[in-house]
Amino acid sequence: MGQRIAVLGAGPMGLAVAYQLVLDGHQPVVYEADDRVGGMTATFDFNGLNIERYYHFHCISDHDYLQMLDELGIADKMRWVETRMGYWYQGRLQSWGNPLALLKFRGLGLVAKFRYGLHAFLSTKRNDWKTLDHVEATGWIKRWVGNEAYEVLSDKARRDAYDITLAGQEASAAAS
Repeated sequence: MGQRIAVLGAGPMGLAVAYQLVLDGHQPVVYEADDRVGGMTATFDFNGLNIERYYHFHCISDHDYLQMLDELGIADKMRWVETRMGYWYQGRLQSWGNPLALLKFRGLGLVAKFRYGLHAFLSTKRNDWKTLDHVEATGWIKRWVGNEAYEVLSDKARRDAYDITLAGQEASAAAS
């Protein structure tokens, strides 16, 4: 057996790393500070209803994730639910999450919508994100979508949702 390697955190990423280490012949030792596994996907009881600690979704195009579920023999446990998303902008909730919603979005010009849509589409077709590991995220996104779409959709959304900016973050991390 290979090396004993510490993995910090028993959330999805930590467990995926531990799984890959086993496949590579190592002995992962998973350390978790919480009283349960799952990280931000773990649930809490809300008056008898289990609710995730944080909003999560998986795309049908996430082939690596689906392959891992299949390898673990739990792919049949995945329950696909059609979701609806909205985006709060200019004092109103607008439909979001599909090409038609992007075209109808109030607050962006046609060129910005096209650039954003093209970027989203091509990102779903990218198989190798490693080429972006050392590319700064803000510049990469702005080059693709332009300043208008970046300010409205990327920067504002992250500030509002996470109170963070992308400055200095690698593009491969921002895109995932």
